[in-house]
Amino acid sequence: RLAMNDEQRVARISAARDRFEAGLSSISPVFTQCTSRLPGHSHLRFSGLDAESMLINLDLLGVDAGSGAACSSGSIEPSHVLLAAGWPESEAKEALRFTFGKDTSLTEAVEAASRVAQAVRRYSSASAKA
Repeated sequence: RLAMNDEQRVARISAARDRFEAGLSSISPVFTQCTSRLPGHSHLRFSGLDAESMLINLDLLGVDAGSGAACSSGSIEPSHVLLAAGWPESEAKEALRFTFGKDTSLTEAVEAASRVAQAVRRYSSASAKA
């Protein structure tokens, strides 16, 4: 594969992120409202679905994700970054972070969105029965 320049790399990564986000439209995620963001980051939440439980469901489906901000990775506490940005604690506990890199294909982004949708439906169904 030929080396890509920075502009091409950013466009490729952004396209994967955008394709992923478009694939989630049927399950109504709440995206963070940013005028500027990194090309490989998708930060979102699903109202009423706890991020920690979602991460377990996603892991079972082979999807890597994080909750909160990257600097709080591994913590079960809501992200201090999101709290400082004015998010209510209840919403910060629902936050999920997906990242895309230079090698992420559009096909992988679409498949990841499909698996996230599956996890949301599974978790929503289980929550409704509880």
